[in-house]
Amino acid sequence: MTERHPKTRMLVYTPAEHVQVANDVAGKLLQFIWNDQTCLVFSSRALHRYHTQMLEYLLKDYGITYSWIDDEKLKVGDPAVKITGGGRFRVNQAEAILELWDN
Repeated sequence: MTERHPKTRMLVYTPAEHVQVANDVAGKLLQFIWNDQTCLVFSSRALHRYHTQMLEYLLKDYGITYSWIDDEKLKVGDPAVKITGGGRFRVNQAEAILELWDN
């Protein structure tokens, strides 16, 4: 029997007060490959204003080393992490619609 692995891992960072209340959630998304697995991270505007803030939060969350190059750029210490894209998203939970677009 062939072992199946998820093709895409999704991580969602949302403030606790928005989890049960909000009908629409909007923010930024970050796409990357980590250990040969495609990952998507979604974060609301309330938590992270910039993509690099999302990335820093994720790296801290998973104990991955990084360093700031300047005010806008991070260097990831794990060569298995490769950033492949980013953009914005909006979820309409009532209609079960996910919209994705680039910056």
